[in-house]
Amino acid sequence: MLDGFPIEIFGQNKPTIEQNAYLHMVAEYKILQEKGEEFKQKIIELKKQGIKTEPAFGLLLGLENPYEDLLKF
Repeated sequence: MLDGFPIEIFGQNKPTIEQNAYLHMVAEYKILQEKGEEFKQKIIELKKQGIKTEPAFGLLLGLENPYEDLLKF
């Protein structure tokens, strides 16, 4: 916790561009570009409600396991 805000640290013992966190960000960027501003605003609203990024994408895209499924994009 930092100032009452939960902090999660995730890393893998591999080059940055091969790490899941990086690959998720690349996939999320591509999805945001494809789906447009309305979709982006829905993601932002879910995050304001406390939903983490991958689960927010999972909810809107109907993904069963967003942590695994985003890696397929």
